[in-house]
Amino acid sequence: MDRIDDAAVGAIYGAVTILGLIVVLSPSHTDPLITAGSMFATVLAVALTEAFAQVSSKALKSGEQIGLSQLKSAWLSSRTILLTANGPTLALLLCAAGFYNVFTAILAAQILAISLLFFYGGRVGFRVRGTVFSTFTGAGVTGAIGIALSFVKNILH
Repeated sequence: MDRIDDAAVGAIYGAVTILGLIVVLSPSHTDPLITAGSMFATVLAVALTEAFAQVSSKALKSGEQIGLSQLKSAWLSSRTILLTANGPTLALLLCAAGFYNVFTAILAAQILAISLLFFYGGRVGFRVRGTVFSTFTGAGVTGAIGIALSFVKNILH
């Protein structure tokens, strides 16, 4: 369960990033292959930025030089941001391969990201208080963020 706990922050960060990217997509003007590549590249940039920010912050506080071990440690803690992009990216790649249309791919990507928010939000709620109520509260709050982003997307397009 520690691995799930360690992944929670990155997964929530990655899922919100994915949903933020989806907000700007227009199903009628979306090339799924370009969108999949752009989505993955954007989330990779966010993950690398997060890793570098962690290393820089620790270096500033400790006064130690940044080394390979610090970079590796930061990458390991922020890679879940990138791993979160795999499902939505795969949904768009399957669309590009002709398995279904762009609308279905975007909907699948939203459902995957929101599901991750519910799961990891619930896990955070459970770890904080250890009660059923806190589990559902954590899931509800983080899931609501995803639903709100999806709602904004539907209003815009």
